[in-house]
Amino acid sequence: MLLAEAIAEARRRGLGAVTLTTFRDVPWNAPFYAALGFEQLSGPAVGDRLAHALRHDAERGLPADTRCAMRLDLGVREHNLLIRPAREDERAPLEALQWRASLGNAGDRDALLANPDAIELPLDQIRRGLVFVADLRGRTVGFAAVLPRSDGDVELDGLFVDPVSQRRGIGQALVERCAAFARGSGAAALHVVGNPNAEAFYRATGFELMGRRATRFGPGLLLRRGLR
Repeated sequence: MLLAEAIAEARRRGLGAVTLTTFRDVPWNAPFYAALGFEQLSGPAVGDRLAHALRHDAERGLPADTRCAMRLDLGVREHNLLIRPAREDERAPLEALQWRASLGNAGDRDALLANPDAIELPLDQIRRGLVFVADLRGRTVGFAAVLPRSDGDVELDGLFVDPVSQRRGIGQALVERCAAFARGSGAAALHVVGNPNAEAFYRATGFELMGRRATRFGPGLLLRRGLR
């Protein structure tokens, strides 16, 4: 996906945002970008450069009342976000959060209801410091879990953000924490078997598609993020 590659390149260069102009109501334009985390800008937030781009669009014959400017912030947008190790007494609340996040994806609902045992966070994983919780203003809004691999790399075993807190940079922050853990353990890469619906997210956070494999939930993407 070209957009995901552009976002990943912007991250590698240390840029703060990706911006664009597009059609506001065409389904594969602004609504598509919004699903990836882009926010529609208005008023002073548009800024001089994007305002110039919109004028240029109009000069080329694109109706001004159908166009909009959008921005994807590449930094964590919540300054009060804390990523910390999970506690043992949080197991049940984290599993409940995983249910909410997973059932919020209509494409996964049937497969999840058919495999309810998939919602299980082993206590041993928490005790070993392999689960990281995202707290926002004192409320738990997401978590991620990792597992060491036999090849010395690290697997991103799970990543979940409460539906009411999505598209605020929390998933990205959790990925970065897991990458830091993997790097600190000497791993050359962070791996994940990703849901095809999340491919754009993983690509935008630096993962590359390496292949595909069948899972009990359907097709899975084999993704890898190099750490060196």
